[in-house]
Parts: sequence; C-alpha cells; structure tokens
Amino acid sequence: MPGPGADGSGAPRTTRQVRSADGDIVSFRTGWALPGEHAPRDSDSSLRFLDAEGLDAFLTEAGPVVEERYGDRDRGPPTDAGPEIITAARRTPA
Repeated sequence: MPGPGADGSGAPRTTRQVRSADGDIVSFRTGWALPGEHAPRDSDSSLRFLDAEGLDAFLTEAGPVVEERYGDRDRGPPTDAGPEIITAARRTPA
C-alpha cells in the first residue's frame, strides 16, 4: 500500500507548538494529520539546547574531541547572534 503522498493524495499536514521553555529545555507538541485519517496525531517532545561552553563540557565528559565548529550551514564562524552551533566531534581511541 502506498504511503501518504505516494498516490498523489497529498502529504501529511504538520504543526508545531512550543509548550514551554525552561532554561535550556524546550518542550513542544508536533501534530500531524495523514490523508484519509479522521483524527490528527500528536507527539510531545523536549529538546535540550546547549551553548558552546555547555556543549564542550558535555562532550569532554562523554569522550569526543571537537574538531570543527561552525555558526551556520555555510560553515561560517560561530557568533553570539548566529542561528546555530554546528559541531563536528570525534571520539578518541581508547
């Protein structure tokens, strides 16, 4: 049986709603409605967002070493106003 959209019926509709933000934890609800279903489905999630220093501490404790860090998907330098912290890390041999 084809999945949603595979038969031309359209893709699922999705929505996201932030439910709370407490420190570095953001909780949100994702809802989606599949074509042909009568009731939408919801999923509650929480994500933790760390600043560069917090991420470095977390990685140091876990073992990987930061190799590269970017502030955007074009590999621009990280800035305080940048939209992202993109970090490439490698686990060191034991």
